[in-house]
Amino acid sequence: ECIVLSPEQGYPGILCLAFPGIPAEVLVRSLSDRDVFLSAGSACSSRRPKPSRVLAAMGIPAPRLAEAVRISVTPSIDPACAEPAAAIVLDVVRDLGRRPPGGYPRKGGKEHT
Repeated sequence: ECIVLSPEQGYPGILCLAFPGIPAEVLVRSLSDRDVFLSAGSACSSRRPKPSRVLAAMGIPAPRLAEAVRISVTPSIDPACAEPAAAIVLDVVRDLGRRPPGGYPRKGGKEHT
């Protein structure tokens, strides 16, 4: 499942999504291992470990705040590059979605349960 968190009137080059049950930091790290880069939370809070105050102010429910990832695109992105990246995102989300709750790798590669 994928939940679009971006407001309809938001900037068209930024897409905020949540994949229920998959922590944003886990998804970001797993995707970076496959050379796909996106960010956790909002741009205003990307360096803070706490949930984004900006997303909370937008009315995003608390459970989604820790799952929110941000994809930024520009008109110069070649669709030939975007489509394979989207396929990698789907593949990684499916893999992470099959793990038991809490069974995600921590920094350093060790799993926690």
